[in-house]
Parts: sequence; structure tokens; C-alpha cells
Amino acid sequence: MRTRLLLAAIGLALSANVSAGASDGEGDRSGHRLHVTTGVSASTGQSPYPADDSGVRFRPWFSLRWGPVYFHGRSLGALVHKDDDWTVRAGVYLDGRDTDRGGSSQASDMAELDRAVLGEVDASHNADWGTLGFAFAADVSGTHDGYLAGLSYGYPFALGPVRVKPKVGIEWQSAEVVRYYYGVRTDDVRPDRPLHEPGGGVNFEIGVSVTYPVAKRHTLQFRAGVVFLSPEILRSPIVVRDRLAKLGVGYVYRFR
Repeated sequence: MRTRLLLAAIGLALSANVSAGASDGEGDRSGHRLHVTTGVSASTGQSPYPADDSGVRFRPWFSLRWGPVYFHGRSLGALVHKDDDWTVRAGVYLDGRDTDRGGSSQASDMAELDRAVLGEVDASHNADWGTLGFAFAADVSGTHDGYLAGLSYGYPFALGPVRVKPKVGIEWQSAEVVRYYYGVRTDDVRPDRPLHEPGGGVNFEIGVSVTYPVAKRHTLQFRAGVVFLSPEILRSPIVVRDRLAKLGVGYVYRFR
């Protein structure tokens, strides 16, 4: 029921913004132009599972924005509110968590995992001392029926044309989320893989992103980070790492 209410609230936010834009003549002339960006990214990262291969992944990237409504990679949403201090968004996105357990042969006989679709509301507060972000998400697809909540802090600064943003954050995952990705169900138990039904836990993350505009419509991006897994996840018999490093580079072209 709570998941349905969150999804309904997100739907109302999306429709309210589209309706407001359609009735605002000034918005039609200025803010409601179609903005399109595309590009490609290459990324690599460690898996918490005993993965056989964590090689480089190449992915195309595509984004659309029309007024307050946006489609960005795996997410669809709308800008609910924006002023000098606060930005609030609501939308849905396809969860990018590892569903093949890193391709590990040691976990290949376990029940397959599905992609979850999450409904999310996030807000960020901008000030001279940095950017504080809040986010709450819930599974709206019935995949695991779990919840996520995050708190982050970043301090963006410029080095000439280069934009740098160091960031730290924490993410709480409900028991449903942790059990779905890191638990061991009764049907998956074997002598070297005991039953594991964890509770909720908190992950910590540190990272940095760098944006470099190489030309008027061309931008290079770099990102790196480390996630420190919660004790609830580390107690899982199918988890072999306590921290996960990740690295990515990308190229973005803006059409207009």
C-alpha cells in the first residue's frame, strides 16, 4: 500500500508539472524547448560476489529534457520545485544493482534475480558550504518490495573550465533489499552456503566526479568512488569483499 501511494504521488507530480507547463505561455516560449544529449561511457567496478569477471562495460547514453520533464539514462521524472536554495525531483528508475551476481560460477545455481523499478523523491539544498542531498525510493515493481533512503554531501568547485565535485554519502537499505540481493534462501542452501536472512543495513560511499567541456557541445566526464558495505551484507556467505571500488569515464554530446 505504501509503495502504491508513493507511485501515485510521483504520478501526480509528473502530471502537475506537465499541466503547469502547458498552461504557462512564458514557459512554452523559453523553458519548454526540447534538450537532447547523447554519448557513451566505459566503466568498471568490483562485485561483492565471488565474480569471475569484472571487466570494462561500454554503454550508450541518451537523455531528453522538456521543461520540467526528463528522461535520463534509466530514469524518468520531473522537476517538482526549484529555487536558489532547493531542488526537488520525483520519478521512477530502473535499479542498476548487480542482478547476475557478478557472473559468479559459485552462485550460478541460485535463484535468478530480476531488475527492480524504483519510485524516488529526492531533494538537494545548495549553499555556500556545499550541496546536501536527500533521497527516498521504494520498489514499485514488486521485485523485492523494499525501501532505500540516502543522505549525501558534496562540495563542487571549479579549476578553470574543469568542474570537480567530491562527495560523501550514506544509503540505508531495508531488510527486503538486503535479503533479495545478498540473502540465501532455503532453496539455495548447500553445505558451503548456509541460510542467510539479513536485516536492513547502511552503506557508506566516497567519490569524486570531474566534468571537462572540451568544446561548445562536447564534454568529457570522469568519476571514481568506493562503497563500504554494511555489516549485514558482509555476513552473507556469498559476499567476499567489504568495499567496492568503481571507475568510469564518459563522453557527452549536447545537441542544443
